[in-house]
Amino acid sequence: LGFDQENFLSYAEVHTAIQSIQIKLNHLGVQTGDKVALFSTNSPQWGIAYFAVVSMGAIVVPMIAELEQHEVDKILEHSESKAIFATKRLMDKVDKSQANNLKIKIVLEDILTDVDFSVKAKAYNMSTVAEKDLAAILYTSGATGNPKGVMLSHKNLITNTIQADFTQPVNDEDRFLSVLPLAHTYANTLGLLLPMLNGASVTYLRN
Repeated sequence: LGFDQENFLSYAEVHTAIQSIQIKLNHLGVQTGDKVALFSTNSPQWGIAYFAVVSMGAIVVPMIAELEQHEVDKILEHSESKAIFATKRLMDKVDKSQANNLKIKIVLEDILTDVDFSVKAKAYNMSTVAEKDLAAILYTSGATGNPKGVMLSHKNLITNTIQADFTQPVNDEDRFLSVLPLAHTYANTLGLLLPMLNGASVTYLRN
């Protein structure tokens, strides 16, 4: 994972970063079953935060960066998000939110600053995460009313990814360019889960 024409993170470094963030979330009080919102444009940190949340048994709530204040308030309140990763640019909307359940705010750009990439990550214990467990709540655009939270299990996400792999096989020599918002199921499945499943790399744009 990496920004165009910048240094990329290897799979080993991504693994170390994921574990580091899981330890931080645990220390902050995030537990299995807690909802953690993800409010950002596409970036390597987006995917790392996403995998850190779902693989520790918490539930990720992706939010597109273009949301208005009232939409941010409604999603954070309705999803009962306990924590949120947000970019510096979007943190103002988070700070203005009146969601009573939101206790933890983390600046997404800063999550890699404390990671020691020289330390080899240990295998995270996945025994607490079952395929039927809730992994993500994706909110619809609300074109026909208020946004609705679509509840997806780990099996939902992986089944979609494996089916996509049958349609378009991917290998470790493939390169993806991430453009569509990762908060949407289509971009999330084909632009993050599919390449990561197959050892491919994903490039992001600063602009």
